[in-house]
Amino acid sequence: MSLYQLSSGGLRQLPVTTFQAMGIKERSDLQATIRDCPEILGEELLIISEEFGDWEDSSRRIDLLALDARGQLVVIELKRDAPGFADLQAIRYAAMVANMTFERVVETYDNYLRLRELEGDAEESLATFLPTGPEGASVKTEKPRIILVSGDFSKERELTTAALWLNDVGLDVVCVELKPYEVAGQPVIDANRIIPVAEEEIYRLRRRERTAEVARLISIPWTADDVARLKAAVTNPSVRLLLDLLSADPATSISFAILVERSGRSVGQVRGDLASLTALIKSQFGRSNWPIYIDWIHGQANYRIDEHVASWWLQATQQPSAG
Repeated sequence: MSLYQLSSGGLRQLPVTTFQAMGIKERSDLQATIRDCPEILGEELLIISEEFGDWEDSSRRIDLLALDARGQLVVIELKRDAPGFADLQAIRYAAMVANMTFERVVETYDNYLRLRELEGDAEESLATFLPTGPEGASVKTEKPRIILVSGDFSKERELTTAALWLNDVGLDVVCVELKPYEVAGQPVIDANRIIPVAEEEIYRLRRRERTAEVARLISIPWTADDVARLKAAVTNPSVRLLLDLLSADPATSISFAILVERSGRSVGQVRGDLASLTALIKSQFGRSNWPIYIDWIHGQANYRIDEHVASWWLQATQQPSAG
């Protein structure tokens, strides 16, 4: 792609250059720019660490570690000019941060805010940015995404072929080319996402929509017998408390914050309790839907229950099912 300057004399093609030729350094200039303006990579990202390397027996550092708008962990590997072996480095880094816990993500982001002397509470900022589910804000770290950033991918056919193949087998690799131009002695950056191309991105979005549609098909209405079985199966305290409180007064709702307060457990413990309800319903009932409704108000989950389910829960409490 070329850039042109429009003037009274017509169009003038802008001269492409390199970051090295313009004296732009990889870490102190380009990395800092992406850190402060991650939207240049073409999506909404929250940077949670820079030069991340919290592991033993290794001096390797991830240029930038981020979360995307879906709560997916993202490894960002930057090369000022030719990307070289950036793909291999990024795969290693992704493996090293896979399965970070939510608590570890909070700690990492908190350290980043303090080191950069930025204001804000890490957990509150994450709760505002991240998508929320039945158990509150969540992150997906088991299969980190990778964003490779370089000033020139044109001679790296092996790398781009590898990126396409990794996407085909289920990983999520993005290649963003930041090509510098010079205008009146100042750098102008053309940010271009070369992988995935637009058509591939549309295909992937449609595939995710079809997957979500299939998931909705296993939403099955609850019956009195189902609720009795659930009552007998549920053992964790937060879920039992939530169903008890809602069933006692089905005309009211209970927020996640109130549930944390009433249970006397930590935010992380309550999230774990609610996550176990999802796993229990899936494994023992073959469905995806809770017997509880969830309303999102200002980004916070508020739980309510149908009066019939409330009645069945109370009956099951008085006379537990043996099934």
